[in-house]
Amino acid sequence: MPRSESDPRDPLTVAFGRRLRGVREHRGLSRDALATVSGLSHRALDYIELGHRKPTLSTIVALADALGVTPGSLVDGLLPDDG
Repeated sequence: MPRSESDPRDPLTVAFGRRLRGVREHRGLSRDALATVSGLSHRALDYIELGHRKPTLSTIVALADALGVTPGSLVDGLLPDDG
């Protein structure tokens, strides 16, 4: 996923944010609810979902726990196969 000149965000970070939002919406949770359950600030969760902040491993684990999924399900398939 190459970086666009008009969008300086890291493509992997953007892809993670989209995945997170999709899982959150599928689970029927608002951003506020997920932030509260995961222990993240609302702003931090917003930035992660919008691809403006790279989550740490501990953040990914907290989000996965709050969503009732495995951390792997949030990241699996985000990187292209090396072949």
